[in-house]
Amino acid sequence: MTTLEAIDAAIAKANPASLGRTYLGGSQLGDECERKLWYSFFWAIENSFEPRTLRIFDRGHREEPSLIGYLEAAGIEVKDLDPKTKEQFAVSFAKGHGGGHFDGIMRGLPEAPDEWHIAEFKTSKNVRFKELIVKDSKTKKTRGVEVVKPVHFAQMQIYMHLADIKWAAYIVVNKDDDNLYFERVPYNETVALQLLAKADRIIGSDRPLPGISKDPSFFKCKWCDYQPVCQLEKPPAVNCRTCAHVSVEDKGKWSCAT
Repeated sequence: MTTLEAIDAAIAKANPASLGRTYLGGSQLGDECERKLWYSFFWAIENSFEPRTLRIFDRGHREEPSLIGYLEAAGIEVKDLDPKTKEQFAVSFAKGHGGGHFDGIMRGLPEAPDEWHIAEFKTSKNVRFKELIVKDSKTKKTRGVEVVKPVHFAQMQIYMHLADIKWAAYIVVNKDDDNLYFERVPYNETVALQLLAKADRIIGSDRPLPGISKDPSFFKCKWCDYQPVCQLEKPPAVNCRTCAHVSVEDKGKWSCAT
């Protein structure tokens, strides 16, 4: 075994395959395919990630303290822990079966000194970073998060709605050259309520919801982890959530009819 193989083996051992998170994440709701989200919530497959993918996730977490340090050095007030719980800020929705955690809140931005903002920190490879900053030929404005990263946009709308904060600050680090992207995102009640209704549909359905396509060759389906179960007739993983006798209850609880 080589050193690099040993590193990968250690990462894989520390992150074994699992059936997924126990709740429907606010960071997932912006995905356009409700069928995919249904399969995820009801644990249709066992998930596993390659060590390289796990390192990418870890890279994103490592950037957060650096960004907070830069913001504080610029005179911006940042709170990365909820003063009430002394833990990361958290929200809950969909009868307690949906949830999410945001990176913090901040105040004192030069663009709006008195406004509190949800803080959302991300990393991006160069090609996606450039998509954020390219300007529309008609409006002359950058394309921005709503167009380029609708999942991130939806995530912030959920957080703003549930935290009762009217702005979000979206900051992205370019992993290739350390350039930064900053965007103030306003709260959109219509979008937030649509997302919460979407979450209720997902947890409230006793069967898979319609997907974005029935064509297995459709490019978004070809790269989906759930395609084998969704389109290729592979049986779902066997567990309590895929059992016909399970029911979703209030306060994040489940019940079994057997």
